Amino acid sequence: MNEMEAKNIRIGNYVWVDNKEHHFKLLNKTMVVCGMDKLCDSEKGRVQMNHLNNKENITLPAVAQFDKYIKPIPLNEDWLKDLGFEYRLENAGNLPCYKMNIRGNLYTVARWGTDKHNLAEWQMWIESRDVCKVQYVHELQNLFFAITRTELQLKNES
Repeated sequence: MNEMEAKNIRIGNYVWVDNKEHHFKLLNKTMVVCGMDKLCDSEKGRVQMNHLNNKENITLPAVAQFDKYIKPIPLNEDWLKDLGFEYRLENAGNLPCYKMNIRGNLYTVARWGTDKHNLAEWQMWIESRDVCKVQYVHELQNLFFAITRTELQLKNES
C-alpha cells in the first residue's frame, strides 16, 4: 500500500490508521481528519483524527508520523455506495458505473482497470467529459470537492 503524504489531505478526508504499536485498537478503522497545523514544519505540526463513532481520537504529534502511520483507503464499490453514488450498468460494454447528480450535473465513476499492484483504478467523468483517474477515497473526496464545492459524506454520517 502506498504511503500517504499529509500535503494531499484535507480536513474531512477518510483515512486508515496503520500503527500496531501505539494504536492497535484503531488498526484499519476509518478515521476522519479533523485538524492539521504547521504543515510547513513536519516535525512540529500536528494532525488530529476522530473515529467515525466519535469515541476514539488520535493526535499525531508530528506530521512526519502521518506519512508513516496513516494509509489511504482503496476506493471500491462499497465506498462509492456509502458515499452516495448509485450503481448503474451502462449499455456500452456492460460497464458498471456509479453515478451521482449534483445541481443538474451527472458525476460518474467507473472501474477502469487495475494498476501494477492490483489496486483498482477508477475513472471519473462529469456528464461525458473525462476528468481523471482515482484510486483512493481521499482522492475522490478532494476531486469532488474541488469541482462541486460539495463534501462527499458517508450516508450514515449526513
